[in-house]
Amino acid sequence: MASSIRSARADDAPRLAVLLDRLGYPADAAEVTARLKNWLDDRYSRLLVTEMGAWSPGSPPCTPSR
Repeated sequence: MASSIRSARADDAPRLAVLLDRLGYPADAAEVTARLKNWLDDRYSRLLVTEMGAWSPGSPPCTPSR
């Protein structure tokens, strides 16, 4: 299965909430949406997700780029 890395979008929140819960950081989709907004609104930051097929299973660690 091919994978790609892309910038996160607001509609990734529900899937990221599942991932965060599995990693031991429980958060519902509303909380993740609020957190994503901070990243997406910051022009100096980028949050990347790995997409495999039709489902985005994970987000690699990232740091703000300047």
